[in-house]
Amino acid sequence: MSETKKYGIGEWFFFCLGICGLAVFVIQFIDIFSSLNSMAKPLAKNTAESEDTAVSGNIATEFILGDLGDKIRKERNFTYPESMEIIEDLAQKSGGWIPQPIFSPYDLAYNFFNPDRPHLTPEEAAALKNDSPEANQKIIEAYQRFPDRKNMKPEQDCPEIDYDAELHRHISADATSFNPLFFNSTADAEIISYTQAGLLTLRLDTMEYVGSADTIVSWVSSADHKMDKIIIRDDLLWSDGTPVTAYDFEFSYDVIMSSAVPIAAVRSGTDMLLGVKAYDERTLVFFHQEPSPISPLNISYYVIPKHIYEKSIYEDPTLVRTPYHQKQEHNPVTSGPYVVEKHMPQAQIVLKRRENYHLVNGKQVREKSFFNRIHFQISPDSATAFMQMRNGDIEVMDFMPEQWLTQATTDEFYEKNTKASASSWTYFALWFNLSKDCPFFQDIRVRQALSYAFDYDEMLKVHRKGLDVQCRGNFAESAPFFPKNANLEYMKQDYAKARELLREAGWIDTDRDGILDHEWKGKRIPFSFTIQTSNKPERIELCNLFSRCLRHLGIECTVQSMEFNVMCQRQVQHKFEMYMGGWGAGADPYSGQNIWGTGEGRNFISYSNPEVDRLYAEGLREFNRQKRVEIYQKIHMHLYQDYPCIWLYNLNASTGFNKKLRGVGFYYRGANLSSTWKEAVK
Repeated sequence: MSETKKYGIGEWFFFCLGICGLAVFVIQFIDIFSSLNSMAKPLAKNTAESEDTAVSGNIATEFILGDLGDKIRKERNFTYPESMEIIEDLAQKSGGWIPQPIFSPYDLAYNFFNPDRPHLTPEEAAALKNDSPEANQKIIEAYQRFPDRKNMKPEQDCPEIDYDAELHRHISADATSFNPLFFNSTADAEIISYTQAGLLTLRLDTMEYVGSADTIVSWVSSADHKMDKIIIRDDLLWSDGTPVTAYDFEFSYDVIMSSAVPIAAVRSGTDMLLGVKAYDERTLVFFHQEPSPISPLNISYYVIPKHIYEKSIYEDPTLVRTPYHQKQEHNPVTSGPYVVEKHMPQAQIVLKRRENYHLVNGKQVREKSFFNRIHFQISPDSATAFMQMRNGDIEVMDFMPEQWLTQATTDEFYEKNTKASASSWTYFALWFNLSKDCPFFQDIRVRQALSYAFDYDEMLKVHRKGLDVQCRGNFAESAPFFPKNANLEYMKQDYAKARELLREAGWIDTDRDGILDHEWKGKRIPFSFTIQTSNKPERIELCNLFSRCLRHLGIECTVQSMEFNVMCQRQVQHKFEMYMGGWGAGADPYSGQNIWGTGEGRNFISYSNPEVDRLYAEGLREFNRQKRVEIYQKIHMHLYQDYPCIWLYNLNASTGFNKKLRGVGFYYRGANLSSTWKEAVK
């Protein structure tokens, strides 16, 4: 359920910092759950019968490119201005253009991760064992350091960096697609962060979106916030050597806004635009339906190459069925600094740095990416991955609590590796199906009862080993949108309260078989349901704990584990009664609207509260920072009081990494690995 939307791409759309040519990307998940775009199974074996050509037959006349955008513009009686002269006139009438800041992603990362205070060297920190908060902080400050390029020209390689080095990372699941429009999981986000170029990037110290100097020359907004104009650099190439132009972004918008293209989740946010128009190869204008503080998020959608898809999409709007599109899936043309060199399903993904990203016409035009190759070792078994890390075959991975507390404490582990941890804005929960088709959870008293049934102490002490904190809603306590003055209580197990609430809701054992029952559509049904989870042992264990707790109440809960992508697909299709999953928060709180808004793309549980919808709409219009904070604090309160799920824990990001690595920093989503590098041999 990791978010795939542009918004904290889990719970929400969040942009991950792009370093050394790694432009913004949206993640919205961590190895949690991703929203699977139904109908699309991009990396599956191709079964299409058409020939391996861009257009192998008659163009499907029923497909209309950008029909959803056309509908929006028709409803608002809007037509694109015919020329830039008209655009400039409209801007002047609104009060003129407001320049927006543009920064080098490298400089932003350097300033954020290189605090101006004394710290240990990596060599000194390598001698430490992370056995206290003080040691943890010293390790983080030593290893997050960036090379100092203050006295170097942009086209110069840094002598500290070994640019021939390769990085070996662990991911727990395979990518579902290499097409960024089908982004739907943490694994996809990891890959896309290296293969996509973005217009904007996130400034972590202020949580504001700024232009990326790697991709754009200028960015201005009209004073009425109805238009954004961006000038794209003329030296950005697709991996096949074709220039990336404004027409690619216009085309990508039209593809996203095509009803026949099955990418509803990615469409969220982009559908708030009035339109996107390229006025020449470099000039791109975004038109907004309404002035909004989240406009930078809405213009940051993914881009695909127009010259690859502009004809083939008419034959196959799904972008996955024909042999031609399958070929693009396995060998995608990329706009970012890396290409997919090799993919061994369920085993390994290898990315190769492409020279024509930073070198154009023999001249280095942007920062060279730090690694020649990046190997993603795919293993759902964290124990196997840990063995590989201890042997030096994997250089960075996230730890389970047991690994952090026991296996990653030995001299054998510290011989090659170290570890660090930090709080994050990611939360896990047990999610109810609130739709009318599910007979169990529409009554809030039932949801309260099941929340009181859960053993939070065992979860935190036994299963999470004291490393995580109990969750009290969709915002983490460290986020400004958490209502700190509300004194929200931590849920505690209380069987007596749970039984009382269930009786009030009409769940009683009328046939004395030990299972509660209730009237549903004219007959009595037992309180017997299934909770779905991915096949990770730690998640199965928590679901088993939940099932054991419910037995004390006369409720039968069956735990069903399954392959990750299968579970994601069932969520999208609402084919579940309960499931376990988590969301990762984004920089802007509005991104949660995609999860909690009535009928929204990632609202798999069918939650609906008109007041929450109203508050999200209000937050969409409010530009005052403090007033926006208060709006989202109110949303948090409603979600806490509505019991749409059983709030479990906020994840503490625990990461192990090889001592040879540098630039391993931490921020609100955990470890930032886009800045990682290795030292050159001295």
